[in-house]
Amino acid sequence: MVAITEFQKIGVGLMGFGLFFLLFGVLLYFDSVLLAFGNILFLSGLTFITGFRRTAHFFFQRHKFRGSLFFWEGRPGAVPLACHRHGG
Repeated sequence: MVAITEFQKIGVGLMGFGLFFLLFGVLLYFDSVLLAFGNILFLSGLTFITGFRRTAHFFFQRHKFRGSLFFWEGRPGAVPLACHRHGG
C-alpha cells in the first residue's frame, strides 16, 4: 500500500476546495474572482500532491511553454478557455 504524506493530504484538500470554487464560479455566471481563486487553490493543491519539481517540469516543457505562458499571464490561449474572460 502506498503511504500518503501530510503534504499530499493537504494537497487533496486544496484541490477539493479549488474544484468547489471553480464549480461555484461557473454556477454564479462565471464570476471571475471565484474562478481565479479556484485556479489558485487547484494549482497549489496539485503542487502539494506531485511536488514542486514535477509541477514545474509539467508546465515548462518546451512544447507546452507557450500555453503555460498564456495561462500564467492571464490570457487564455484557446477558445474553450475564453469563458474565464466572460466574467470580466
